[in-house]
Amino acid sequence: MYFISSTINFSIDIFSKASSLQDQLKQKDKIHDYTQLVSGDGYVFELIDAGIRGYMTSSGKGIKPGDYIVLEDESSPSQYQVEKIDYYSNLPEMWIALLKRV
Repeated sequence: MYFISSTINFSIDIFSKASSLQDQLKQKDKIHDYTQLVSGDGYVFELIDAGIRGYMTSSGKGIKPGDYIVLEDESSPSQYQVEKIDYYSNLPEMWIALLKRV
């Protein structure tokens, strides 16, 4: 019985540490606020998939998959998560990203 109990406690401990690591990784996702920029001037955003996703082109450093981008959507801010992002090779601060509304 002691062996089974130790194995269960070990498994719970491993699961707890894995969950803690996942929480730490989630916290590293940054929020990038683009609400002060004007659509068509500071960035270009095109909705796809019935408004669930969109492509955005803009500039900025350090944006990566998993990060969040906040845009001004008519009268209120909307938050999107970066699913994919590609930086332009000839303009390293310019990028295009696939975003998902959250």
